[in-house]
Amino acid sequence: MKLTLIGQDNILMRFYVHFFYKLNIKDVLLSAVILPNNMKSKSKSSIKLRKSMSFHNFTDSKSNLRIPKLFWNRIETRNLLESYFLKQDIDLRSFKLDKQIPLNNVSYVNTKSMTCNELSQQKLPSTDFFLNTGSFIYNKNLLDSLQRKVVHVHPGYLPELRGGDGLLWSIYLKEEIGLTLFKMNEFIDEGEIYDRKKIKFNRINNSSLKKLTNQQKYNFIFSSLDPVFRSHFFWSTAYKKLNEDSLIINEKNKGIYKSFMTENELEKVFF
Repeated sequence: MKLTLIGQDNILMRFYVHFFYKLNIKDVLLSAVILPNNMKSKSKSSIKLRKSMSFHNFTDSKSNLRIPKLFWNRIETRNLLESYFLKQDIDLRSFKLDKQIPLNNVSYVNTKSMTCNELSQQKLPSTDFFLNTGSFIYNKNLLDSLQRKVVHVHPGYLPELRGGDGLLWSIYLKEEIGLTLFKMNEFIDEGEIYDRKKIKFNRINNSSLKKLTNQQKYNFIFSSLDPVFRSHFFWSTAYKKLNEDSLIINEKNKGIYKSFMTENELEKVFF
């Protein structure tokens, strides 16, 4: 199976590549399309695709990786995370954020900003599936140009929980982490479901984390727990469901939709 990561060069994309190698996936040919950080509604940029065989050759991902570096490059925090995940049979000991990682093919969209419609006009590599790592909403033109092959891991159990900050809402409402691999469409978290899972959330009892501000705690969660759980779920079991025909109907009238958390709501979630 050919699979292409598509999105910004961010911590989520890095962990998808990490676990691809860590779990020794042999039945997938993995490529990537690196998009500009700024996906605007309007743009008049000149666009070129540049090819490479690894990350970090033609892209400046500092804005996406700056915050994760604050956590992963600190020995104390890294040791905490490695021990926390090892208890859940997730091994992070070889993870390096700045590592040049070889893939089958890496295509960089060489422009500062672009729109979904502009991206839809680019000739992207042939693939069986695109795995989204971006934070923008795909419109109909883009989904059609990608032949409706875009999948995404939502950090919530669909259709029970849709919308932003899914991992935080899962912890807050149910003391668990929900994960769902689904086929993307024009609507938020409403595509057909390939696989889903619930994990009991074990709180991190650590004095240094308790001293962080809410924003720092938020950054910590989305630099560590969120991308690790999503990418490990995908490569450990979920990707094998992509070639199965028995998709689960994502019932629109069930579950709840949540937007991003407020400061007061964040106070009640952390540690």
